[in-house]
Amino acid sequence: MIQEVVEFQPPISGIVFLMLGAVWCKPCQQMHPFVEELSGIYSDILFLYADAEKSPAIIKKYQIMSLPTVLLFQDRVLAKKTVGYRNNTEIKKMLEDAMLKVKEGRII
Repeated sequence: MIQEVVEFQPPISGIVFLMLGAVWCKPCQQMHPFVEELSGIYSDILFLYADAEKSPAIIKKYQIMSLPTVLLFQDRVLAKKTVGYRNNTEIKKMLEDAMLKVKEGRII
């Protein structure tokens, strides 16, 4: 399940998938259902969603210019930033790669 946040401080450890979107953003609305589905599959990853209009501090801190944007954190560090629509296969590959690298002791 995706947890909605307004403010965000990455946790000390683990992988965090933070999607930034908006209700008026069609690509965001298209991505949300399969991100929700993947959150049920990848239980080791914390899935978060922030509405850009309700989360100005996140937008400013991570210099978000376009939606949707996905931020992937590993152990409190921003490891990957993707901008624009991503389909289920692309997001799944991103998560699989991240999990594999963490398992191998590497940085995402």
